[in-house]
Amino acid sequence: MPRVCALCGSELYLRGDDREQTVRKRLEVFLTESAPVIDHYQAQGLVVAISAHGQGHEVLDRVLDALGQGKGDAADTSS
Repeated sequence: MPRVCALCGSELYLRGDDREQTVRKRLEVFLTESAPVIDHYQAQGLVVAISAHGQGHEVLDRVLDALGQGKGDAADTSS
């Protein structure tokens, strides 16, 4: 029996990259290859963590603040 969307009734399907084995492999690669890079730059004080919760414009404001380009920053970015 095909699974259907409770909202619109369209058929649901599983993409190949949504399968458990694929997700597990991606997590393994992240932990062995990406996480050490983050750790390296974090040890140098070059990583700034921001919250991605909230509306897109709220997250963007946090990113711009972290980059020193927020609304409250006096730096002139128009060149």
